[in-house]
Amino acid sequence: KLQMAGKLDKLILDQILRLVAQDTTPTSTLSLAINLSTLSIADNSILDEIIITLNKIRKLTSSIVVEIHAESLQRCSENCLYLATRLQAIDCKLTVERVGSSLAALTHLREIRPDFIKIDGSVTRHIDTSEDNQFFVRSLVTIAHGLDIAVITELVEDESEAHCLQELFVDYMQGYFVGKPRQWG
Repeated sequence: KLQMAGKLDKLILDQILRLVAQDTTPTSTLSLAINLSTLSIADNSILDEIIITLNKIRKLTSSIVVEIHAESLQRCSENCLYLATRLQAIDCKLTVERVGSSLAALTHLREIRPDFIKIDGSVTRHIDTSEDNQFFVRSLVTIAHGLDIAVITELVEDESEAHCLQELFVDYMQGYFVGKPRQWG
């Protein structure tokens, strides 16, 4: 509403990088995901600021994953391609999240070539009891793996869901079954 999403994303990124600088965890075990809003991705100047900020910590960029919403691929596909190219140049990884909430984003995956896609939790929740969702996830996994993209699922809450997703060849899972959120530090 106030057109401040980009500034907020940049402020959050700066704060995260300050925390990383203070963290005593060996950088080889660090993995950090940073979400960017669609409004930030739509603004070239914000994208450039984010890339400049990430360039300042080149020794850590291989441990950073930038996450963008699948909606961003539809709304500002050229900027997503620009971001993907710039992130690849500095060894950052890219995830497209909420894949499956709209099929339109799938058309951009071949061009963007993210490192990961994260399948929308509405598709994976209770997947062990939904043959339709199993078929859909199997299809997404086949497409993603054909493009050399790893697949993450979210909202994995119990063992039967996790077992079903393993059988569908999902690469990674998130959710309370896998691990609960914890405070940094």
